[in-house]
Amino acid sequence: MLIHPWDEPLDDDEWRTWLASHDFGQLAVNGLDGAPPFVQPVHFLYDPAPGDHGEAVLHLARPNPLWAALDASPHVTLSVVDDYVFVPGHWTALPDQPTDHGTPTSYYAAVQLLAVAHVVDDPREKAELLRRQTAHFQPEGGTAPVTAGEAPFGRLLPGLRVVRLDVTAVRAKFKFGGNKPESVRHRITGLLAERGAPGDAAARMVQLPPGVDEKTFHPGSGGAVVRARLGLSDRPVVVCVSRLVPRKGQDTLILAMPRILREFPDAALLVVGGGPYRGELETLAERTGVAGAVTFTGPVPWEELPAHYGAGDVFAMPCRTRRGGLDVEGLGIVYLEASATGLPVVAGDSGGAPDAVLDGETGWVVPGGSPEQAADRVLTLLRDPELRRRMGERGREWVERDWRWDLLATRLTSLL
Repeated sequence: MLIHPWDEPLDDDEWRTWLASHDFGQLAVNGLDGAPPFVQPVHFLYDPAPGDHGEAVLHLARPNPLWAALDASPHVTLSVVDDYVFVPGHWTALPDQPTDHGTPTSYYAAVQLLAVAHVVDDPREKAELLRRQTAHFQPEGGTAPVTAGEAPFGRLLPGLRVVRLDVTAVRAKFKFGGNKPESVRHRITGLLAERGAPGDAAARMVQLPPGVDEKTFHPGSGGAVVRARLGLSDRPVVVCVSRLVPRKGQDTLILAMPRILREFPDAALLVVGGGPYRGELETLAERTGVAGAVTFTGPVPWEELPAHYGAGDVFAMPCRTRRGGLDVEGLGIVYLEASATGLPVVAGDSGGAPDAVLDGETGWVVPGGSPEQAADRVLTLLRDPELRRRMGERGREWVERDWRWDLLATRLTSLL
């Protein structure tokens, strides 16, 4: 399954929450001797607790032809797809495009659980797992419990086999136009509401842009404590909160630091988050001669993120589009969280990032991948405390007016 960056889940909680309301999918088992795979539609019970990715439990009839294939290769995929709709091309046209230049597309959510299958044949263990499934699918009761050797279902146990799937990895995709400007997303949301076809209501829920908890992200979030802990007190701090991948532009900020340090020798770049690009970023900081001015925190618990935003004087993430347009930023919720914290922002021009900035009011949008222009805007803000204050206050005001979760919930209610 191809997953573009703008279709990725925000975090594991997003796909887990979605999967919690879905319990029917297709189990794919490798075919024998190069034959096509067995694909079995099946109800399942997903439990997020065991291991890193949870487990799924299901049962099938003993005559099912896939057992030999499962014995030969227990590595399987359980695929779940829902919330799918067709989106006509003229709905997706960009604001400066003729409507007939829009691209028809499909929207959908998909979660694939890659797992190792364990077949359960012990009667007592099998009965316990079947009771768990019954309790999930029929919580109101009304069916006798399954007990090995006892009526009414004990005699049926030999005809069933239970499969427990130890999930080893998860592929999740939420394809709902995350690379489109907010104006286009809102247009599609409204048109889905007008059409009212099967699946449109569920797709509208995902189409709504993410909101910000303004009570969690606020100017008094504890930034001074983080500054003190990291040895950044009384230093000008540029903060970037994001996963460490090339698209986000942490490398652009590192390349901008020599110019920033010439004017503000004690300035610091605070890079918050983890990711596969960290090693390259650390090497780049060393090679550029600014390693002493760059602090990498690594992954930070969600509850500590507001204070890490608050540790900055300026928020900057000059994201850029890569891979010929295939690697594009989504909305850029981090800019809104920074604004809610009272910081001016410097954003890149990739994908939907500009929709999260009022250019010239809450911050600026710069060409992604330009250290010079990123440095220009950061320096302008570091030189002018009053400008920082004014843009930070305007950003906070904008979030409170347009991006609070309760406002988005009201908008959703109006669409249902």
